[in-house]
Amino acid sequence: LLGGEVPLWAYLGAAAAGAVLVAALGLLVDQFILKRLRQVEDAYVLIATYALLLVCEGATKLVWGLGYHSVPPPAMFDGAFVAGNFVVPQFSLFVIAAGIVVFVLIEWMLNGTGVGRLIKAVAMDAWTARLLGVNVTLVFTLTVLIGFALAGLAGGLLLSNQSLSPELAGVFIIQAFGVIIVGGMGS
Repeated sequence: LLGGEVPLWAYLGAAAAGAVLVAALGLLVDQFILKRLRQVEDAYVLIATYALLLVCEGATKLVWGLGYHSVPPPAMFDGAFVAGNFVVPQFSLFVIAAGIVVFVLIEWMLNGTGVGRLIKAVAMDAWTARLLGVNVTLVFTLTVLIGFALAGLAGGLLLSNQSLSPELAGVFIIQAFGVIIVGGMGS
């Protein structure tokens, strides 16, 4: 509903609203699923999150049906950048620029703030961080919220770049499993 003739600020606002909504859902997932799995092997967490994906796909089919939906990009990104034989849609350049901005902000947050240093400390050794007085549970929850918010923001920004369907997650789940296999569980 917010693509096409909607100005860029409204499109970005909708993406930010998507980030907030998905972060709120992430809080629920953390409270009811992930907290219970923090003391078990990583494989169980993988299975539980895959089961959550299947539930989300089913809910998506119930709410929006089985059809594909698409959203046009904001009108200011209708054109393409052309340099000789090199043609890139303006919206793709916008997505790349937004990704770079988000990456720089995340790097700054992780390396330049106390919260980021706490997240890194808990990721390296949660037991020692707990001994030093860090509220590890709160840091885990905050990390889940940030991850879900980034997923919601990415979904909002990439909405015009691909058609939406209930099976969209299946496209990325194979890649995610490949990353887990190559990187190793818990990496």
